Amino acid sequence: MFSANRERHEYAGAPGLGFLPMLGQNAAEPRAPGRRRGWGLGVSRANGASRNSGVNLLPTHSNTANEWGTRRCAILLPRFTTKGPVTMRTVHRPLDLADLVRDFDDGSITLPLMQRDFVWRPKKARALFESLARGFPIGSFYLWKSEKPQLTKREDGATGYELLLDGQQRLTSLMKGIAPEGTSDQAYRAYLDIVNDTFVMGEESRTVMKRIAANDATLIPLSEVISVRSQSEVGRLKNVDVILRGLRDAGIIRKDKSESAIKYEARLGEISKLFARPAPCEVVCFDGSDGDEVSVAIEIFSRLNKGGKGLDVGDVRAANLAQEKTASILPKMREFMKKNQVRDLNLNFVFVTRTLATLHRGDASFTTESKKRGENTFWDPNRNEDMKDIAWTWGKTQKSLSTVTDFVIQELGWASRRWLPSANALIPIAYLLKKRAEPRINKKDHTALTRYLCKAAVGRLFSGSVETSINQFLVSIKKAHREKAAISAELLLKGIRRDDLEPLTADTILAEAPMYSPLMSVYLAYLISINAQSWWSGKRLLNVARDKGDPLAVHHIFPRNYLKSVGVPEIKANTMANYAFLSQSDNVQLTDEDPQSAYRRLSIQQKQWAQPQLFLIADPDLFNDFTEFMQRRARKLAECLNEFLGFS
Repeated sequence: MFSANRERHEYAGAPGLGFLPMLGQNAAEPRAPGRRRGWGLGVSRANGASRNSGVNLLPTHSNTANEWGTRRCAILLPRFTTKGPVTMRTVHRPLDLADLVRDFDDGSITLPLMQRDFVWRPKKARALFESLARGFPIGSFYLWKSEKPQLTKREDGATGYELLLDGQQRLTSLMKGIAPEGTSDQAYRAYLDIVNDTFVMGEESRTVMKRIAANDATLIPLSEVISVRSQSEVGRLKNVDVILRGLRDAGIIRKDKSESAIKYEARLGEISKLFARPAPCEVVCFDGSDGDEVSVAIEIFSRLNKGGKGLDVGDVRAANLAQEKTASILPKMREFMKKNQVRDLNLNFVFVTRTLATLHRGDASFTTESKKRGENTFWDPNRNEDMKDIAWTWGKTQKSLSTVTDFVIQELGWASRRWLPSANALIPIAYLLKKRAEPRINKKDHTALTRYLCKAAVGRLFSGSVETSINQFLVSIKKAHREKAAISAELLLKGIRRDDLEPLTADTILAEAPMYSPLMSVYLAYLISINAQSWWSGKRLLNVARDKGDPLAVHHIFPRNYLKSVGVPEIKANTMANYAFLSQSDNVQLTDEDPQSAYRRLSIQQKQWAQPQLFLIADPDLFNDFTEFMQRRARKLAECLNEFLGFS
């Protein structure tokens, strides 16, 4: 099945030298006239050239078979490839797209452990079908063929020998798009709108969903037209005929030889052969190498996945964890990422990996250390401060992160990423909890943890070098642990230096323009600490913060449109001194009328609910003077927040 056109490369481990491309190339090797050699993982161009930034590992292929002879290229790997030289070759495997989708669907080709989850949205899957229908190229697919069983993402824990390095999003989209009804996510099922000659997805709009529910004959599921199983030409035409018969029964086709009948039959014939096209497929093979095959495969995976839905830093970190010493915890980490509080706070894989590294090593210098010593060496039990393996540390990390995320959501009201000032500020808390026998937050911890998080937000203490900032807070915890002293939350406050931040002033409040900022998050935490309520309905703000159906809204006490009508520039309306927190539904109740009229409409009970935020102190006449109200409220806010933060 493999073509004779193949290229072989040898990779030798050499400490600290990084990647050096095109070493050992035979300068005397003949070259086709007018063509240049490209080395990389980019898209092959018509003239054989490939433009890529950075260092590339694989030679590009031209469309001319056997244009290049066999060549050798020595590339030096980073020193973390310590198991010896790795011999690799790439071969072209001729496959139809239908074969590739079928093999992926039945598990002959599987996903290696390093692969991320399926992330494409239905809109992008539809665009893929459109590209196929218009004859556009959809890119190459890369497989990893190993002689050793490799860890995969299969839920049954099965290993694989032929694994997909690049093309998961495309193959999964195609597989879901033609899946029979009830076997796939309806949002990803693809339909041909035969009258409008367009593709639509199952839940693309309410109109489409209603048409599907009404069995609209003009919306044809691609699963009824396309098959990746062995199918004769007779069988394919029979499927088309069944669909045409349905269009006749529905009155869409009135005459067999009408213009529309001929047009629909031709279009269905084209769509039925949508997958009957070559799929450029390159196979990366490792021939009995003693070296670290997985490290090379991960490096190739990281470099290949620069186009399409590109890898972010977290995806690369996750891929690197697919190595020997950390592979066992990667599925558990991915499962943890699906927890509600993790999703709500939008915590990414970089954050979780950094937390794991900090708790494993007692040091947040993950990036620099892993570059120096390599991923596998970094996670070695001998380098763990507790002399435990990575699975033990992950257990502690998971419990600690679950506890601290519950705390910020349930106690501070920071229930979404919008309100969480800094995810990295959670890592020192997780480390502190790990040092305890049980990772629990008790009542004594509450005030200290709240002040630590809020002071870190106000001072933006994690906005610089993240690793240095985290390590700053670990010092006192490690010292207390060595001295067998109490591991108190007060230790985190000791990590805040006097010159890190100063008490808030009225000017600080007046100058704070963003409605969503670290200082506004601190204000929210303060209001929740005093059981403040949304002043139209009386809902507790903590409940509102956690309510996805009726979430928090930032209310302008002096509405912008009202200020504009009385000649006050809009820029003056955007200040923290003019912001209050309400539920979204309550905010709608308060229109653009002047605040004094709005206040008069409130009942006595509603005015009591409003008091903790308005600070009117029985003086509603303050609404007559915008400037005086802003200055007075700014002073009061600064005073209350300073007390909340523990400034004397």
